[in-house]
Amino acid sequence: MKKQKNQEQIDYKNLLQRTLADFENYKKRVEADRLGWTMDGKIEMLEQILPVLDNLHLTTANAPKELEGNSWVQGILIVIKHLEETISSLGIEKIMPEAGIEFDPRLHEAIRAEKNPKFKSHQIITIVRPGYKMADKIIRVAQVVVAE
Repeated sequence: MKKQKNQEQIDYKNLLQRTLADFENYKKRVEADRLGWTMDGKIEMLEQILPVLDNLHLTTANAPKELEGNSWVQGILIVIKHLEETISSLGIEKIMPEAGIEFDPRLHEAIRAEKNPKFKSHQIITIVRPGYKMADKIIRVAQVVVAE
């Protein structure tokens, strides 16, 4: 009888330990899912905002020289800065390769190749449109011009 009671206690203890371990695994899984959903939401939001941000950049890049100091243009630059700071505060990083670095197809999209004596083959000459990433996930690759 006593041996049976001891075995029963051991069985209950093992069951409790397995249940606690299962519950800890469940909590970790739920937290991982929550982080994934949060990341997906941020990425969806960014995909909706990026065309607007790109158009604002184009607007200021193509502003006539005589409007450089204009308060309207300065206002657009402030809006751009504010949007970029907000995106950065969400943990989203801008991919802005510098001229002269090696082209990386995981991070860059070559939209044009040009001959340029200042650069070696497959080096980035200029960036056309920045890319974005969150943690290790690439949201949008940077568009670049590369040397032939």
